Amino acid sequence: MTIKSIKSAGVKRLLDTGNRMLDMENYDEALVAFKNAYELDSSSSEAALCLAQELYMQGLTEESESVARKSLASEDNVEMLRLLTAIVLDDPARLDEAEEIIKRVREDCGDEKTAALLEGHRLIEKCDGYTAYEMFKSALEADPVNEEALEGMSRALNLIGIEISEAGDNEAAVFMFKRAARLDPSWSAPYVNLGNCHSALERLDLARRCYVKGIDLEPDNPQAHFNLGRLMSECGEDDSAEIEFLASLDIDPDYPDANGELGRIYSIKGRFDLSVIHYEKELDANSDCPHCMCNLAVACLCDGDTRRGEQLLRQSLEIEEDPFALYALAGLYASLDRETDSIQMLERAACQKPAWLFDSLRNDDKFERFRSDKRFIEIIEKLANNKS
Repeated sequence: MTIKSIKSAGVKRLLDTGNRMLDMENYDEALVAFKNAYELDSSSSEAALCLAQELYMQGLTEESESVARKSLASEDNVEMLRLLTAIVLDDPARLDEAEEIIKRVREDCGDEKTAALLEGHRLIEKCDGYTAYEMFKSALEADPVNEEALEGMSRALNLIGIEISEAGDNEAAVFMFKRAARLDPSWSAPYVNLGNCHSALERLDLARRCYVKGIDLEPDNPQAHFNLGRLMSECGEDDSAEIEFLASLDIDPDYPDANGELGRIYSIKGRFDLSVIHYEKELDANSDCPHCMCNLAVACLCDGDTRRGEQLLRQSLEIEEDPFALYALAGLYASLDRETDSIQMLERAACQKPAWLFDSLRNDDKFERFRSDKRFIEIIEKLANNKS
């Protein structure tokens, strides 16, 4: 037996072990086996592919790309080019690099079907749903049972639906999302987007069913949980909404607005200690957001931290002259017997003519002792004239 055949047998044995570990979901052991196979014979395209794929699946992208490019330098391999395309498409700044890789698949390897599929994926990443749909459609025409082409068409239609919905035509978008869901029934995104359209069209029962379907298909979809939570909150189901917002954060601790929604719910429940915690997290993610500062400030005031509440309100006003922040600060000053400061804040708020301020000032007990103050009366009259 030659050294080459011994190496080949060893590589095969290690690759078999690695694949068996993958079947058992023992990914660390699989990676070890693939690394050993590659170290035994780095010229083996099969060993290089198995190692590069597993490195990519475990998030070791740079190592995966290094193995892939070294292998491709000596031999064209469509599957390795596929992997390299996936690596490049993961980085929005490298989308144009994919063109050269796809060209190599088409011209050097002569694989037009795979090139069409890869081009479709590139176009999806470039948010060109219409052209991507045509690319996947051409691949499907060449291979009518190609699941990747069907999934690609689904993603393209989903992208088209988002574009149509953002343009304001939710009825037309519903049609696109339904088509996307039929092409890939196991994918949750079209159902979540359907829910968004139905919600915008005030078909709340349908929206709820779509979000629940999305969660059933993909329990780890944070957007599905978040959107269902928003809908429940709008329907007054704050306890259920709380569960969904917490679920979205369990999946993605940085999910946008989820902490803000929880802060609002805990404020309604009178749990201002928890409200402060979640508004702080929301502000950490949006450090220059006056709305976040204002919400946190009000929660701090309700939790008894007057000094911090005032500081945050003033900080938010340095960014944006918001009438609610001015109103909240006026209420604080009224409670601290700082009448002139309170009136000044109300005058600034009244200059912006918010529709809600007239009724709020008439019904807010914090301003009761101001009722006979000439300055306060002028504010009320000014707001009444604006309202009429």
